[in-house]
Amino acid sequence: MRKNRKIVLSLFLLFFSFLIFLGFNNDFLSNDQVTDINSSIPQSSAVHSPIYIDGNAALDSFFSGNGTDGTYLNPYIIENYIIDANGAGSAIEIRNTNKYIIIRNCYINESGTGSNIAGINLYSSANVTITDCEINNNYYGLYLYYSDNNIIYHNNVSNNGRDGIRLRDSSNNSLYLNTFSDNSFAEASLQGASSFNTWDNGGMGNYWGDYVSSYPSAQNDGVVWDTPYQIDTEQDNYPLVNSPHRNAQPHSPILIDGNSELDAFFSGNSSDGTISNPYIVEYFDINVSDLGSGIEIRNVNKYLIIRNSKIRFSGNNWVTDDSGIELFNCSNIVF
Repeated sequence: MRKNRKIVLSLFLLFFSFLIFLGFNNDFLSNDQVTDINSSIPQSSAVHSPIYIDGNAALDSFFSGNGTDGTYLNPYIIENYIIDANGAGSAIEIRNTNKYIIIRNCYINESGTGSNIAGINLYSSANVTITDCEINNNYYGLYLYYSDNNIIYHNNVSNNGRDGIRLRDSSNNSLYLNTFSDNSFAEASLQGASSFNTWDNGGMGNYWGDYVSSYPSAQNDGVVWDTPYQIDTEQDNYPLVNSPHRNAQPHSPILIDGNSELDAFFSGNSSDGTISNPYIVEYFDINVSDLGSGIEIRNVNKYLIIRNSKIRFSGNNWVTDDSGIELFNCSNIVF
């Protein structure tokens, strides 16, 4: 009887400890910490071909059988994709829809060139939310044409060949907590009858890569600048001092076997792999080049969090279990 009680008590303590672990690290796990200046970047993993959808019927067909219906409470979701348009058209183009769609946590690049070619192109579409996406190295980053009542927040729109975003004859869109930086022509622009777009959420706006050079006399409180950023006839009233995105750094694939190797990997960084001070793998861009796994952790039971990283092109050897993230005989790991 005493032995059974000890087993039950041990299981209870283990479960309670896990709850505490989640409580300590809730900010690590949430995808909605959009006010955190150093919050997440996309963690995309699945390569997908460019997406073209024209009309609500085509939208319904694209999502057929996945349990969503495009309503406000049950929106269609495009997520966790790496889409390389290979210089041919837009990576995601959505036309003539008014159902609810969320595009999130995607890596979008290499669109073609042309008058309205973009990483993400909305034409005559409403109720689309674009969030937590990396939109780089396209012609336009985002292009909205005849598209109203959309939400664009917490995206990194940088290094595009023309504008970071162009709104053409598009109104009543909300844009905030985005990074617009190093886009060749303009970070953002308006064209035609675009009006009543809001570029902040009433307290925080967007990060503009050309802000300091455009407003050299502006002051800030460490979070927002005191001078609005002008986008043609509209403005961002609370431009951000710092980008809400931290770019992932290239890193070779990671192989750790055992707690001692884990300790050595994190040597000198102040964490110790305990429940209250876990090791953290973050902000890595790991291109596996089809050889093995991106992150392989074996025989570890210390506390470890893997977050805010991109892992691409793992191998495909089923014998060696090649994966983006591979765990063998491990516990206490969150990703």
